[in-house]
Amino acid sequence: MDFDARLIRDINTSERCELTAYVDTEGWWTVGWGHRLDPMLQWSGYTITQQQADNWRTVDLQKALAGAERTPEWPYLDTDCRRNAVVELCFNMGAGRWLGFVDTRAAIRLHNWKAAHDELLNSKWRTQVHEKRANRLANYLLTGAYPV
Repeated sequence: MDFDARLIRDINTSERCELTAYVDTEGWWTVGWGHRLDPMLQWSGYTITQQQADNWRTVDLQKALAGAERTPEWPYLDTDCRRNAVVELCFNMGAGRWLGFVDTRAAIRLHNWKAAHDELLNSKWRTQVHEKRANRLANYLLTGAYPV
């Protein structure tokens, strides 16, 4: 499956690609482009190749897209930019955690893009990611367009 080049660029800019496993800010063993590893195992010193990291990014993006497409708000995302924002959110936090953003998702269904923007920035997630990423994704929802 081919993904929008802008989505890949944004993920590559926002996610660090680490070829050696590390524990992320939520306490999960992670490797590559934010790929979560089995929490029941010890991953200290585990390394992968760049090709494996890129392959897992593709698989994780496919899962994120599938999860996003199953949400009630998906049909209300009226631009590629807004759809990519939600796919990236599902990639970053998992589709299950995205379901917890009840107010943001309700605002999307109402096409209340200002509220969707504000609710996304009024979340714990915002404090867990770089400010630049949080603002970029919130603005994608607000404007529905990529900056020129």
